[in-house]
Amino acid sequence: MKQKINKWRPGLFRRVGIALAIGQLFASPAWAEDAAISELKSELAKSIKQIESLTARLNELENKAKQGGGGTDAERLAAVERDVAQLADSKNRAGGDTGIPVHGFADVGFVRSSKNETRITQAGKGFQVGSLDFYLTPKFGDRAKALIELIFEMGADGGLATDLERVQFGYTFNDKLTGWLGRFHTPYGYWNTGFHHGAQIQTSILRPRFIDFEDKGGLLPAHLVGGWATGQTPVGGGKLTYDLFMGNGGAIDVDTAVDPRGTLAINNTRDSNGNTLFGANVGYRYGNGLTLGVHGFTERVNIRDAAVGGAQTGEVGVQMTGLYGFYDNNDWEGIAEYYHFNNENLSGNNCAATATCSNKSWLVFGQVGKAIGDWMPYVRAEKAVLDQNDLYFNSQQYGVSYTRQALGVRYNLNAKSALKLEANRTNEGDGTPATGANSGQYSEARLQYSIRF
Repeated sequence: MKQKINKWRPGLFRRVGIALAIGQLFASPAWAEDAAISELKSELAKSIKQIESLTARLNELENKAKQGGGGTDAERLAAVERDVAQLADSKNRAGGDTGIPVHGFADVGFVRSSKNETRITQAGKGFQVGSLDFYLTPKFGDRAKALIELIFEMGADGGLATDLERVQFGYTFNDKLTGWLGRFHTPYGYWNTGFHHGAQIQTSILRPRFIDFEDKGGLLPAHLVGGWATGQTPVGGGKLTYDLFMGNGGAIDVDTAVDPRGTLAINNTRDSNGNTLFGANVGYRYGNGLTLGVHGFTERVNIRDAAVGGAQTGEVGVQMTGLYGFYDNNDWEGIAEYYHFNNENLSGNNCAATATCSNKSWLVFGQVGKAIGDWMPYVRAEKAVLDQNDLYFNSQQYGVSYTRQALGVRYNLNAKSALKLEANRTNEGDGTPATGANSGQYSEARLQYSIRF
């Protein structure tokens, strides 16, 4: 009996041990694997759901843009970029890659002009390469963010110019407050912040002349280096929006040995005259697509003459106030802006004898377009009545009174590319009290093919 037990027990122990070992080998990992797979399936389901939601949102926005003017409203592009950034941010968190969302814009075209102008803008006639715009929107978490815009474009002399148009770092506290620091588009009116250097965004080929960029002869500081607080809050059935901004005071660079008129200069590295620009913009966005607002800024601008080594030869106290409106709904797009200047000559002139200390001027434009399928015809009218005794305008290349009428049509090849045809007629020097050096009439016809990617 003892022998049988001895023979039986080792075999039983071996079988039990083998069974336990096999169970431990296969059962425990299976349990762990089931738990891991369950967790992965849950995360995958969440990711798929998020991707499907974002895809649907992108399709909705692109369809709306196609029906309503192909991206004429910067808010539609901004919404697309935010959704893309969120998707990229979700992917980056999963993979540990910080990534930099990059967008791009480019345009080419043709121009035929009756004006012989080579000092600032490209005119005459012929085919043109426009600009290549790289638009970076890196994020550093849920609140810290940045916007960087780098432009490559051809100058009037045919040479390639590179400009760091915007480099701004921001922090979003909530919907009511986002703070920016750096170089940004000065937030007056609607157009200057609604449309940037990417030509595909705006309906027309040209910006209104007096709010064009500084190196194109614009009369207002399109860029500012400083700080900017912006936000919105629900009020009634719409939203109250605001912008408060400050930055380095500007200057006008001239070379009287060549031309007594020059262009606005942005002080990127310092406030050369020690007089900060202050400004505000307050608007109300109704629920029907209409935005109305008031805006203004004040600064002191130096006149610097290269003929005397860049020394200051004059100074102007600039005060601007105005109104603006924007509408985008039911396939209609409309925008109008008004600017009133009450400037003061601070150069020490004898005001009683010269009557040039206080000078009033005004500028206005209005543009209306209607989307008809993939087509959007539009018209625009501009008018500037500029006192030529005002040192601020009299020192700028295009600081003369003028009127301009423009007629054009935009055709959306798809959501990211457009063909535009535009004709305009300009009458310079028809204001009072003086006509200025650039008086005359001329006409232009322009063709542009613009894309974004």
